[in-house]
Amino acid sequence: MNQLVALRDGDQWVQGVEEVKGFVKNYFENNFRESWENRPNLNRVLFHSLSIEDNTFLLEPFSLDEVREVIWNSDGNKCPGPDGFNFNFLKACWEIIKYDIMDFMHEFHSNAVLPKAITASFLALIPKKDHPQALSVYRPICLVSSLYKILSKVLAARLKKVMGKLISEVQSAFLPNRQILDGVLAFNELLDLAKRRKDKCLLFKDGVVGFVLVCCLGL
Repeated sequence: MNQLVALRDGDQWVQGVEEVKGFVKNYFENNFRESWENRPNLNRVLFHSLSIEDNTFLLEPFSLDEVREVIWNSDGNKCPGPDGFNFNFLKACWEIIKYDIMDFMHEFHSNAVLPKAITASFLALIPKKDHPQALSVYRPICLVSSLYKILSKVLAARLKKVMGKLISEVQSAFLPNRQILDGVLAFNELLDLAKRRKDKCLLFKDGVVGFVLVCCLGL
């Protein structure tokens, strides 16, 4: 079994079970916490919008067939979350538990509220390299409950069918029918053009972090 017995904090070491637990807790609380800041608003920016038909589709009550399809298309052997159930269990016991699952889905559709127990998760730390010493070289993976997975996958499956109508064509990755290589090719052509013209240009490389914080203030 893998264990975290010590972690480096700058030039110092954090050792001991309780000390490491407290350090990890504070680290992720500080990184996930949103501070109140004045930010520019987007009130005058015109975004693409969905048609009435698309909105109606997104707001339809969840069906038994779409929930079952999501479960059967999911890997059944992935690590379970706090509830201890993976998708293999859900598939094996589908005829027994399907109505309970649908009750949960219909309840969310009606109230758009999730109990705190459903949103609870385990945070697993996956090392990015051998002999990790600092938390920054761990990739945090949230292990969520099976019901949370089902709900998020059903919502994602619906959104997947309309996202292409909302996101600009210049976004070439992580969308159906778009290829990430299109962005690479466009960048190479732009760089080649700048070299031939001997133009000055500014390139920005997006940083890679083990977590992403989404600001929901004001939404």
